[in-house]
Amino acid sequence: MSIQEITSMAQALAIRDRHLPKSGTPTAAQASTLSDQNDPGEMMMDTDAAADRSGDDGSVVPEPVSGTGNRLRLELFTNVSAVLDGSDLEAPTPTICSRNDGPSLFYPEAVNAVFGDPGTGKTWLALAAAQEVLKIPGSRVLVADLDHNGVVSTLRRLLDLGVDAAVLKDPDRFLHVEPEDARHLSAVVDQMRWWKPTFAVVDSMGELLPMYGAKSNHADEFTNVNRAVLVKLARTGASVVYIDHMSKGLDSRNHGAGGTAAKKRAVDGSYIRATLKEQFIPGRGGSAYLSVVKDRHGGLSVHCAVSGAQEPVIGLFTLTQESDALVWDIRAPQEGERVPEDRRAGSDADAVSQCLAAIKLLDPPATSANDAQKRLKMNRGVVLAAWAKLREEAAQQDGQAA
Repeated sequence: MSIQEITSMAQALAIRDRHLPKSGTPTAAQASTLSDQNDPGEMMMDTDAAADRSGDDGSVVPEPVSGTGNRLRLELFTNVSAVLDGSDLEAPTPTICSRNDGPSLFYPEAVNAVFGDPGTGKTWLALAAAQEVLKIPGSRVLVADLDHNGVVSTLRRLLDLGVDAAVLKDPDRFLHVEPEDARHLSAVVDQMRWWKPTFAVVDSMGELLPMYGAKSNHADEFTNVNRAVLVKLARTGASVVYIDHMSKGLDSRNHGAGGTAAKKRAVDGSYIRATLKEQFIPGRGGSAYLSVVKDRHGGLSVHCAVSGAQEPVIGLFTLTQESDALVWDIRAPQEGERVPEDRRAGSDADAVSQCLAAIKLLDPPATSANDAQKRLKMNRGVVLAAWAKLREEAAQQDGQAA
C-alpha cells in the first residue's frame, strides 16, 4: 500500500471516528487489518468527497438526495406513497373479544396483554376470545401454554366454552404447544410466518422470560424477548394476547404487571387489568372487572366508563354455567362505574381467602391440596396456602370440641 493510500485511509478513519461511539473506534491493530483487507476505492465513503463536504466543526455534510450523487436506498424506508394511496388512514380498532354492546378488546396485528392476581380469570378471558375467533370460518388460533395448564385442561375449557371438537382437531384451525425450551418456541414462531394465526395466546410472561434466560425486571432483556416472540407473532397479522401476573408492592400494582416498566411500553394494542369480583369455580363460573391501563390507539378507551383518576372500566367479564356449557359475557359498564377500591388493591391474602371459600364448596370435599388444585385449576401456591389455612381451622375446631 502506498503512502498516499495510507494517508487517505487515515483521513477516512478520522472522519468516521467523529461520528461513532468510543466503543466503535478501532484500535491501531484493527485499523491496520482494515487497511490490509479493504481497498480505499471500495469504502462506503470516498475520503476526498467527504473532506470536501466537511463543515467547520469537522462534521460531514450529507450528500444531496437527487442528481448523480443520489445514494439513498429507498427500500430501507417506509413507502409513504403506497400508504397514502392505498389507505384511508383510519386509526386501528380492536376486533377480537366482543363486549355485549359491540366494541371489542384486542387489536389485530398487535401485542395485547391481560394481567391480574392469580384466579382472576385471565386465561379464561383469553380462551373466551379464542372461542369467539374459532366461530369464524377459516380463522386460526394458536395457544402457547408455558404456564403448565396442560393440554387436557386447555381443551376441556375450550369445549366447555362451546368450541366444536372437530375444529380443535383440525391443525389448519387450531394449534396448541407446550414448548420445552426457547429453541422449541422460536421454531413455532417461525412456523407462524406462513400459518398466519388470527389469534395467538401466550400464557404466561412469567414463564416466557426465564425460558429465554431473561429477568422480569430487566428492561433490555424483556425487550429482546418481546421482539423475538410477541412482535414476530403480531407481524404475521395475529392479534397476540399474553398473560401476566401482578406485582407484589401496592405502589407497583397501580402501574401494571410485575417486573420492568418496559412491559407496558412495549404493548402496542390494549393493556388490560383483571380484578376479581367472584371466584372462578368449575361448574359455577365467576366474574372479574376489566379496566384499561393502556390503549395505544384509543379504540377501546373511547367505549369505557371513566370515573375520576381511576382506570377506565371496560366492563364485567362473567362466566355462567348453563346446562352443559359455560357461557361468557362482558357486560358494558354503567356511566361512572368504578372498580371497588378494596378489590382493585388486591392481595395474596385476598386470593387465599377466595380459594379457601372455593375449597369449602367442593362436593365431594377435596382429599388433599393436590386434589383441590386439580379440581379448581387455580394457582398452586394459593391453593397450598388456602389448604394450610383450612387445616388450621379444622385443628382449632377439634381443640374447641375437646
